[in-house]
Amino acid sequence: MKFNRFPWIAVVVGMGGCASSLNVQTDYDRQANFRQYDSFAVQPDPKYNNDPVLGSELNRRRIANAVVAQLKAKGYQESRNPDLVVSFETDTRDRQEIQSNNAFTPYWWYFYGPRTNTYTRNYEEDRIIVNVRDARADRMIWQGYTSGQILTNRTKDPEQALFKAVAGVMNQFPDRGGANTSATSRR
Repeated sequence: MKFNRFPWIAVVVGMGGCASSLNVQTDYDRQANFRQYDSFAVQPDPKYNNDPVLGSELNRRRIANAVVAQLKAKGYQESRNPDLVVSFETDTRDRQEIQSNNAFTPYWWYFYGPRTNTYTRNYEEDRIIVNVRDARADRMIWQGYTSGQILTNRTKDPEQALFKAVAGVMNQFPDRGGANTSATSRR
């Protein structure tokens, strides 16, 4: 019996398309000198964490721990008298995705007539927004956010899912001393 690999490859590739991906966006103050900052403190912003699931006390603590771990990995030190004050907020929005595939071959139209198949999918989109402020000047110098399906009913380990989402955002934040030039060289 000969084993045909093509159907299995198609199934695996097709299933990969069903996985949700996270969108990461960042912005920063072009006048900010990121080389001058050495320390940080994390303060969740409770007034903006109104989602009962993503913004729960447990998840706020998980997000704060992930932000601390990411900043320490970049060389920053946690401090009571910080150079940077990092806050974050969460929200969840209802979204709808509409897909349409049209049968536009002339043979199909000749035999069956023009047909359009439309599929609608309703889902919730989670966002984690990280704001970084210069503590001395009291002004925002960097903002990053991730959006997508972070916590779903299929999420087996919410702590790992939140850590991965925060890591995606904080990877765009410059290393201490300006070693990572992704945020300082985009002009």
